[in-house]
Formats: sequence, C-alpha cells, structure tokens
Amino acid sequence: MATPLTGTPPTPQPQRKSRLVLWIGLAVIVLLITAGVGFFLFQNRSSPEKALDAYCSALNSGDYQTAYNQLSSGLQSQFTESQFVTAASEKYSQVSSCAYGSPSASGSAAASTLTLSYAAVSKEDAAVSLVQQNDAWKISQGVRLSTPTKTLTIFCNALKSGDFQTLYNQLSSRSQSQVSEQLFAKAAQITLATDGGLKSCTVSNVREQGSTASGMVALAFGNNKSETDTVPVVYEKGVWKLDIKQ
Repeated sequence: MATPLTGTPPTPQPQRKSRLVLWIGLAVIVLLITAGVGFFLFQNRSSPEKALDAYCSALNSGDYQTAYNQLSSGLQSQFTESQFVTAASEKYSQVSSCAYGSPSASGSAAASTLTLSYAAVSKEDAAVSLVQQNDAWKISQGVRLSTPTKTLTIFCNALKSGDFQTLYNQLSSRSQSQVSEQLFAKAAQITLATDGGLKSCTVSNVREQGSTASGMVALAFGNNKSETDTVPVVYEKGVWKLDIKQ
C-alpha cells in the first residue's frame, strides 16, 4: 500500500508583470495627467473676451478696483486707481450696464467696442484696444475718465435731483464767468417751478470733434411741455464741461 503524502502544499508564486506592461501603464497615467493639465491651462488662459468680460462685470457690480486691474500699465499711467474709482463711482454717471462686441484679434493686439449705458438717460460706445502684457490681455486704449456723454448725463441727473451745485460744476470756466452759482441756481429753480418740475431728461446724438463736442438734451416737464436743445461741450483741463453761452 502506498503511503499518503503529508505536509502543506507549496504556495504558488504570484506572476510578475512584465516591464513592458508597467511601462505602458505608466505612460498612460502620464498622458492623462498631461492632458488634464493642458486642458486646465487652456480653460484658464487669458483672452481678449475674458479681459473685456472681467472689466464689464466689475463695472456692473461696482467693483472698480477689479475693473482698473483690467487696464494695461500704459493706460494706468494716465490716471491713478483712485482717480478711476472716483470717476466711475460718480453717483450721477455710474454705469448701469456694460457690454462688449466680439473682439477681433491679430497677434498680440485686439480691438472691440464697449457699450456703456447710464440708466435711462444715455448710452455711449467706446472703441477699445487690447494688448498682451505678461501673458495676460489688458485694455490699452479707449477707457476715459471723462466723456461728453458722461458730462451731459451728470447734467441731466443733477437737474432732476435739484442738485444745482453739481450742475454748476459741470459748466466751463467761460460759462461760470458769466453767472454766479447763486444766480444760476435761482434761475434753474424758477424755470423748473414754472414748468411743474422735471419729469425726464435724456441725452442723444453726442458728437465729438477734437476738444469740442455737442449733444441733444431732451427735457420733459411736469406741465407736459417738452424741449430739445443742442448743448455744446468743451474739453477743459482734462474734463469735459458744458460750454453754455449767455
């Protein structure tokens, strides 16, 4: 009779993967990581559209520091952040809506048009240029602290609010030399009272040529009367002013 075998059978050794399989697996992992990083960089790279969108979104939300950060160093050298914020936050000419057209790009330069609305009073188009600066797109031209449209908008809103001091401050030095602030305010008060107050004031057809400009200002009064006047504007010491002659 045969004697049965006793003891524990040998444990089978795990089969080692070949180096080729390991290399392929490692290559796939590296490829996936590289593709993911590349997609992330592509999604987050700067572009003219993103720069314009950031600028408009910041203006619309009143985040003027972020809006200022979208400007190129050359444009920022023309006015400080404080000056930009002061102009942008002017209560009578704050932007109520900012939009932009599809930018056209050529190499490291691009161009677009901003459409800025000032509530129901006025709106204006501004041709802007963009450049690449330190791998980021920035607005390099077309953003101004003062424009004829903004000055006329301040005029309308100050007149509706009865803020005659602000209204008088929009006059050119020549216009102010012809009448004192007190007499100007008195005349404006009498006129508005006679016509039953001011219901609305809108600005349109603003035309700019060099250091002069003009715009149509339409006034609607409480007694149902209305009038439309062409108001001249002049560029004076870096600011557009109403050049109303007596």
